Amino acid sequence: MENTLKTARLHTDENYKELKKIGIHNYASTVAEVNAKIIVSNIKVKSISSRDAPRSIFTGEVQNLNDCIWSQIPPFAQLNKNIRRWRQADSNYPATPLIYVLFSIPSEYSYLDNEETFLQYDSVYKMEESKRILIFTSDEALRQLKQHKNWAADGPFKCCSSVFFQLYILHIQIDNFNAPRLFALLSDKSQDTYSRLFAKINELLQNEGPDNIIMDFEKAAYNGLLESLPGSYSACCLLHLGQNVYKHVVQEGLKYRYHEDGSFSCLPAG
Repeated sequence: MENTLKTARLHTDENYKELKKIGIHNYASTVAEVNAKIIVSNIKVKSISSRDAPRSIFTGEVQNLNDCIWSQIPPFAQLNKNIRRWRQADSNYPATPLIYVLFSIPSEYSYLDNEETFLQYDSVYKMEESKRILIFTSDEALRQLKQHKNWAADGPFKCCSSVFFQLYILHIQIDNFNAPRLFALLSDKSQDTYSRLFAKINELLQNEGPDNIIMDFEKAAYNGLLESLPGSYSACCLLHLGQNVYKHVVQEGLKYRYHEDGSFSCLPAG
């Protein structure tokens, strides 16, 4: 049987003039492959020239593609890694630390372009506990948090740096739009950590915390809030309550009953 796998070499001089060619190794590229390479190139250019989120860049480039081109586009997970690598190579970003305690925050990430403080709190520099907490927010954002007495708190895990356990975000509503105003990096999700976080936020706000705060259905965060901001009324999101109930239903081996018994599955609404 003939081996269809071909290899080839091309020798050139320093001016890239062809000197010697060994073997033949080429094939005609399809239109879809060419267009896919152009799209990936556009993603690279935009990821270096802007601070837009990788998902936003990816979505903007691949929308309305036909199936042929889609089949040639690398998965988002792969492109997301490429974007981080491209940005780090272009901007000399520091490498991701291996442990959350043994690194300092560079000054360019501690201040905004107008030289306003952005890193408002770092528990390591305050010699407080080994479980590190970082709080990023501007003076203007703190003023807005004081002014707006209704907050929403969100603790997404998937978008957090691999060094920390959770990114915790406080939002306020401006013109019917939820605007993030404070970002905190946490080392775990214990009640003690949440209590320390809210206590420090209350200190930054000079004890002018919110009247109401909507948060995830996370018992440790809820108790930490009550401990450090007892004057604030907190309510938990119904969606997260349902997710939490379902998680425990599965853990108790009641998944089948939950899906088959209508009255039992209404537990979150009870």
